[in-house]
Amino acid sequence: MAKALLGVLINFLIILTCHSQWNEDLESFDLSLMKVESDFLEPVDSYFNLRDHEFDYYQNIKSLLLVNLSESPLARMIVLPSFEREYVISIDEKDNVYSLNFVIASSSIWHTQKSETISPISTSKIIPCELAEKIQQLFELSINNARYVKGGGAGVDGTTYFFSTTTKGFTRTAQKWSPYEGTKIFELIELAESMINAEVDQEKLTKRIEILRSRFNR
Repeated sequence: MAKALLGVLINFLIILTCHSQWNEDLESFDLSLMKVESDFLEPVDSYFNLRDHEFDYYQNIKSLLLVNLSESPLARMIVLPSFEREYVISIDEKDNVYSLNFVIASSSIWHTQKSETISPISTSKIIPCELAEKIQQLFELSINNARYVKGGGAGVDGTTYFFSTTTKGFTRTAQKWSPYEGTKIFELIELAESMINAEVDQEKLTKRIEILRSRFNR
């Protein structure tokens, strides 16, 4: 009787160990899949799918942060954090002059009930045409690769990024929610944010663009 019970217990422990290992393998597979999906932007939601509060929020973003920027950006990243201030990094062209513009809300638009109490804080600097075009090409490449991901890419808390570029008079936009560190989209975000620093080494920035571009082309 004791031997029979011992055998049952051993079999149970074997099954439990295998089940635990299977769960670990499944979790590891899911994490790997999510990291792969973080390498791609996603198509933006349809205007008709927006909820009323989302529509109002995006309208406030547009009226507060985009009002003085070009309607046809060469490359633009709109950043919408869950708990911090929203901001925009935009490369625009006017009369053959290329500018890098940074606009940030004076306080969180999402958490402020009266948008009229918020004001935009803006800085701008001129950049070379060659650099502007390289960044535009990188944004265009990432948007060209946009695809839907399994189960949707948005979460509860985190940051949503919108990427836009204009080619031949047509502006396209794709989005991403909090990509994993080390992925192509994470590197794209870091590259865009590095441009707003007061002193940017353009040679190093150009090299980073070329390296990231080669990753998108793989």
